[in-house]
Amino acid sequence: MAISSTSSSGSASGSGSMIDVAGIVSQLMAVEQKPIAQIDRSLQTSSLKISALASFQSKLSSFKDALDALQNPANFNVRAVTSSLSSVATVNVTNGQTPDAGRINLTVTQTATSSLVNIAGFTSNSQALSNATSYSIQVGSTTYAPTAADNITTPTQLRDWINNKAELKDSVRATLVQQDSSRWVLSLQGLSTGSAHQVSVTGPSGGTTSINMVQSAQDAQFTLNGIQFTRDSNTITDAVNGLTLKLVSASATPTVIDIAEDTSAVAKQIQTFVTRYNELLSEFKQDTQSSLDASQRGALNSDLTLSTIMRQINAGLMKQIKSASGANLGNASDLSMLGVEFNSDGTLNFNQKLFDASAQLPRVMAQGVSLGYTSPTQTLSSTLSNILGSSGSLADRIDEEKMTQSNLNKRKTNLQEKLATMQERYTAQYASLDALLFKLNNTNNALKSALDGLTNSQKSN
Repeated sequence: MAISSTSSSGSASGSGSMIDVAGIVSQLMAVEQKPIAQIDRSLQTSSLKISALASFQSKLSSFKDALDALQNPANFNVRAVTSSLSSVATVNVTNGQTPDAGRINLTVTQTATSSLVNIAGFTSNSQALSNATSYSIQVGSTTYAPTAADNITTPTQLRDWINNKAELKDSVRATLVQQDSSRWVLSLQGLSTGSAHQVSVTGPSGGTTSINMVQSAQDAQFTLNGIQFTRDSNTITDAVNGLTLKLVSASATPTVIDIAEDTSAVAKQIQTFVTRYNELLSEFKQDTQSSLDASQRGALNSDLTLSTIMRQINAGLMKQIKSASGANLGNASDLSMLGVEFNSDGTLNFNQKLFDASAQLPRVMAQGVSLGYTSPTQTLSSTLSNILGSSGSLADRIDEEKMTQSNLNKRKTNLQEKLATMQERYTAQYASLDALLFKLNNTNNALKSALDGLTNSQKSN
């Protein structure tokens, strides 16, 4: 019985192949590869879980930062200060300080100035000077004068000597100014205000240059609520505790400075807290979304870790708000005390009317509050610290998922090695079968030819 031959394009089949060895092996391996495809799907799912956990962890960390800022008294010892005449004086709170609330009347009699002295009469910036040692510059009680060793022979060199002389360079800055083609002026500007930093210049007698005092150094003089002050600077930090005054100009009209509690700082911190919670809740809902449609299902929809964390947070938010030491703040000390309320969808909302109704809130916040307080070591903030810690539930859950990935990758590697061996065995087995079929087919053809020859021979006889 003849065995029909089939064509083959498989790389493992020879030109006389009877079967498609490569095709058969490929189909067999496609079946064997299904466990690896399943592992790949599991790895993808695990990666999505790790990504979702990391995103939730980031949102939780931001929420904790907002919570800690809300509980930090330093963020609420804030004052709003205004000056009625900014053209006369400006005012700011000195960094890190809390001036007492109140009102101050400021009258500026004179502002502090620095010295300005001009040496005029030079015909050029390179004019020959034979008497440079005759110039002397006095700053306060200290006198400076060039010597012959300084070898000063031009106005330019005199300028450079002033600007580079030890100590003098910290008190005076010299500049050469060209008034016209034949007149140059060496201008000396004092670098510090106040009468103690007066700059004066003497020069050679009978020379062609003249010395002009353009502006004398003077102290600032002003009154605060009728109290007289004298300072050598226009920036005043030691007159009103916690305030920095900057005098701009003298005026007979008093400048009114108001210092009040800045409630906007409180509202801003609370609004940030509300925003960070809502962002965290949105992340939670997205990660745990349930759906019959797998494409719409959250990566952690069946994971209890996030649900447990949100329950802990909400339990803390439901507790009465207490002082930093755990003391009661009164009956109305829930979130409404902060002007915050829960919406029907679980999000938080900042209610301006509730906030405005809490007149004592700025003072309470400035003394420090604690949310989710059970004991000094058990608060909402400490709970979040534990969750976010290196051995917390989130870190453990991420590590667990990473271990799952590691195990899946090991299984995949082992399977791939096993399948490579299996593919070699299948190829060898079917190649042998192909060779056997080829031989049988050749034998069949030879027998057929012999029988045909015998039959033809008998017919001839």
